[in-house]
Amino acid sequence: MHVHTLLKGGAGEKSGCLQIGDVLVDIEGTLVSTMEPHLLQSMSQGLEGTKVVAGFKRPPGMTYFTVSLVRSVPSDAFK
Repeated sequence: MHVHTLLKGGAGEKSGCLQIGDVLVDIEGTLVSTMEPHLLQSMSQGLEGTKVVAGFKRPPGMTYFTVSLVRSVPSDAFK
């Protein structure tokens, strides 16, 4: 799953670590490449202010990195 956009005020934008085109590899160590979308969504969502660790690869070299994301409600989530 590729990062297509960063929602204003969302966890990805607030982290300052994610870029368009980054590839999500895992959430809390669980590989997501073959995961059904509804399972991926349930793993990534949680109470606002709680943390989730996600692993990504960044093209072109596909260097792996992890980001600790603080769950939040993006300011443009309901537009």
